[in-house]
Amino acid sequence: MSTANPIRHSFGSPAGTTERGIEMFARHVESPSGTVVMVHGTLDRGGSFSRMARRLEGLDAIAFDRRGYQSSRSLGGAAHLSDHLDDLREILTTAAARGPVTLVGHSFGGVIAIAAAAAMPEAMGALVVYEPPMPWLWEEPPHHAMVVGGDPAVEVEQFFRRMVSNEAWEHLSEAERQSRIADGAGLMSDLRIIRGEVPFTLDDIATLEIPITIGIGASNSGHRRAAERVVATAPHGVLVHIEGAPHGAHLSHPDSLAELVMTSIAVPKE
Repeated sequence: MSTANPIRHSFGSPAGTTERGIEMFARHVESPSGTVVMVHGTLDRGGSFSRMARRLEGLDAIAFDRRGYQSSRSLGGAAHLSDHLDDLREILTTAAARGPVTLVGHSFGGVIAIAAAAAMPEAMGALVVYEPPMPWLWEEPPHHAMVVGGDPAVEVEQFFRRMVSNEAWEHLSEAERQSRIADGAGLMSDLRIIRGEVPFTLDDIATLEIPITIGIGASNSGHRRAAERVVATAPHGVLVHIEGAPHGAHLSHPDSLAELVMTSIAVPKE
């Protein structure tokens, strides 16, 4: 999560709008060796990847605000995971025009990224995700039968306090709090999907022929064990531990996360 400005302020270069209404923003380099497409997590925004993007030498970087968040608020939250996959399909098609695509996902964005790899592996050459929450792969799913509350403002505050800290919420200005609350549709959608759908199965993972790298920091044991199961199942899976990194590693440890991406990037097909 981040209090950074929307991506239009941090990446600076519009990269077009998809037919489905998702506005993309990018950092372009001369003669890129490939493109990194980044998918943000819950109650976050594409601009939070700006620190990491600056460290991706020789690569284009594309990010976007998922539906329900920031510049994509007008689209409302996704009804199902398939909405995110359809949005991402268009973005990956655009990205592929500039070179091999590496898909990067943080937190819930990592869930979307893995599901996209399972559904359209031909659209990318490599996959890198950091601490994707996969409760349906836990031995005892923590959210079983748990319903999402009816007040987005309450859910936003509770989620922020739980995932960042009580102190961080208290230090937000009223405008910053209202900006977070305005992303409530995106948050509610994410929670419904993660608690009510099965984005992918281990059988899906077993068929993936592209490299998949999962980064883990100070994740809780349930998330770590789920990541270990995915990596053990994937034909080309790797688990990397980033020492001392919290869940928001793209903000606190951009060098480490960028290095993880750089060592995992997709290469041109012969």
